[in-house]
Amino acid sequence: MFYKKNLSSFLTFLICPLTFAQSQNDLIKGYWAIQPLVNGIANVVYLDGKETTTNYAFECDFQNKTSKPTGAAEVSKYKIENNNLYLIYPNEEGNQTLHIKSLEKDKMTLEQSLFETHVLTFEYQRVDGVKNLCPIK
Repeated sequence: MFYKKNLSSFLTFLICPLTFAQSQNDLIKGYWAIQPLVNGIANVVYLDGKETTTNYAFECDFQNKTSKPTGAAEVSKYKIENNNLYLIYPNEEGNQTLHIKSLEKDKMTLEQSLFETHVLTFEYQRVDGVKNLCPIK
């Protein structure tokens, strides 16, 4: 099954008139809100479809069903290559690599490897503007 899935992706890549990275870049453009994490992080990110991303940090208060911004918007560069989203910050220490596990019109799943044995999965939903997904009263 793994072989068939990879072969299908490879054939799609060969047949598509746009490059795979370009089609991902077109689809990823817009505002994306992360499904709130257990620690309350509920960021919203804007990807401009070119090479700039803006991250808006939010924190959910699950008990009171509220949210609050946790700082100023953070701007960085990004690129998509080999089914990975690379976030590139002015101080290279903050750079991140996120594997694009799935990307659809309204949903995106990213994975980040911490160690050889640990992978974090982040679920995103497309939103209209800077709107987090915290539960609200």
